[in-house]
Amino acid sequence: MRGTVDTATVARPRSVGLTTLCCIGALLVLLLTEKTNGQLSPGELHRSHAFLEGIDNCEKCHARDHRDLSVRCLKCHTAIRDRRAAGQGLHAGPDYADCALCHVEHQGRDYALIYFKGGKKAFQHDLTGYKLEGRHAQLDCRKCHNPDHIRDRDTLAEQAVNVDSTYLGLSTDCLSCHVEQHRGQLSKDCRRCHDFNGWKPAATFSHDSARFVLTGKHKQVDCVKCHPRRADTTAQGIA
Repeated sequence: MRGTVDTATVARPRSVGLTTLCCIGALLVLLLTEKTNGQLSPGELHRSHAFLEGIDNCEKCHARDHRDLSVRCLKCHTAIRDRRAAGQGLHAGPDYADCALCHVEHQGRDYALIYFKGGKKAFQHDLTGYKLEGRHAQLDCRKCHNPDHIRDRDTLAEQAVNVDSTYLGLSTDCLSCHVEQHRGQLSKDCRRCHDFNGWKPAATFSHDSARFVLTGKHKQVDCVKCHPRRADTTAQGIA
């Protein structure tokens, strides 16, 4: 004779088992959260982006569909955004719309965040809108791209620019790098008299454009005959 089955008694072990598994799972999640965060991130951020570290900040840069990364970059990097909108500089070019092509992240705190294909010396400076000519083409990048030559450091800093390492902020005005040798006596348009091959001689200078046009025998006289040198070795009134 078959007895009756107590379904409550039979079901209890399964219910207890599921509860136990859930508790163990929750405990594992709590214990492994830190390790899991590390597995989800492809690597440590550069020190300039270190404040964005952590799983809660991923979507500040990355969309869920992994698109439009550059759009999110430009929300912070407004100096680049403004130059692109104005069609100025390297970043306005069609080949430089994707920030990640040159700026690779998640490679560590001290990884070089600016990638130069072929190295810095192979960089085509004319892409920036300012072609390097003459002796300029022989200089090390940092000879010109020096933080001390940046005019408006505070504004750039407010636009998420690291002024100590940026290539932004320079003027194409000669006097942004060079000392004004003429003490305000002559034009500030240096190229009226000088070219990029050297400060001396003043290869493109013509006395015909000066306030005193040379005529007759004056044309044959050596410059220093009229412009004697001072004790500081600078000839008065000339380059």
